[in-house]
Amino acid sequence: MRARRIAALAGVLVASATGLALACTTNGRTVEVAPGALRSLFIARAAVVAEDGSAAIRARTAGRVVRVLVKEGETVTEGQLLAEIEAQDLAFALARAEADSRSLSASARAIEEGVREEERTALEAEARAAEAEVSLAEDREAREARLHTADVATEQRETEAHHSCEAARARLAAARARLELARKGGRASDVDAARERAQAAAAEVERLKTELQWTKLTAPTSGVLLARRACAGDVVSPAGEPLFEIADVSRTEIKIEAEELDAASLALERCVSFTARGGGPELARGRIVRVGARLERRSIGAEEARVRADALVRPAWARVEGASPFALGQRLEAKVEGPARPVRASLPRSAVHVSGGRTVVKTPFGPWCRETPVELGDTDDRTVEVRGLEVGVRVLVP
Repeated sequence: MRARRIAALAGVLVASATGLALACTTNGRTVEVAPGALRSLFIARAAVVAEDGSAAIRARTAGRVVRVLVKEGETVTEGQLLAEIEAQDLAFALARAEADSRSLSASARAIEEGVREEERTALEAEARAAEAEVSLAEDREAREARLHTADVATEQRETEAHHSCEAARARLAAARARLELARKGGRASDVDAARERAQAAAAEVERLKTELQWTKLTAPTSGVLLARRACAGDVVSPAGEPLFEIADVSRTEIKIEAEELDAASLALERCVSFTARGGGPELARGRIVRVGARLERRSIGAEEARVRADALVRPAWARVEGASPFALGQRLEAKVEGPARPVRASLPRSAVHVSGGRTVVKTPFGPWCRETPVELGDTDDRTVEVRGLEVGVRVLVP
């Protein structure tokens, strides 16, 4: 009995002399103090968006909605009819414009062609008659000239024959001019004006046809209908809000908005972890695939009163590793890794704890362990820089 008391007393004296704490055992694993790299992290707002964006369909003409053929959440295909706007007035206007166009086109052709075929035939006959009259007048003029030379006819008859021949030639020239005018059609200025009126009427027909097509709202792409803001009877206009929104929800990515101070830390292939808003367990990991080239106004959470909506942010887009567990539009918190900084000695954060107001680690000592004070440097979410321990020392990790 006395020997056991002496041995216990000796152990206490040894412990006191060496500064050891014997209150724990070496159950658990150990890690080695080693050089490491601390990850710089910053937190940013994030939201799940469609990889190809969403299509907003607005009314392109004003009118009353006649019917809506789709519901929110339905899958639609490209070109599918979504809704119709009343088109009766446009149909009437189109019919009038088509009639005006036909009338003006016919008028332009008539001006361009000139007189009718029957009138042109009559003018040709008139010109031939004038030619025959000239031929007769020339013969008479020649005969009277010969008779006057032979003193058979008077000078007066020769003069009258000459004047008759000149008059016949003038009538022939007039007939030929009328025929040429008939063959050429209307005057160039009249033809150009008629053509322009016909072209303007045709353009109005095309405009009304296009506007009539606008009364049928169709899906510009395939996807899921995210929003429907139109019902039968609503009056819509191009200045109003989008009536439908469509997106391909099978291909999503996560948009990240980094504050202006963290904008320079965004880079391609940087790792990102995602949690619910306000933190919590990690829900997914991913990598940055695109980075915006400039700062822009905030779009995620800008409606919250505690957030400055006019603050500038830098956008980036990340793709989740594996299948995405998130729904389109879901708000998240992103932890973006920055460039790593090397440190001389590091440990897992779980290896460090506070005891008696001091930061300590537990190092093995035979079958026991002792608490060794350390000084902490920088840290990230996994690793902490330690001072006061040599590289290679083993430390208990709970």
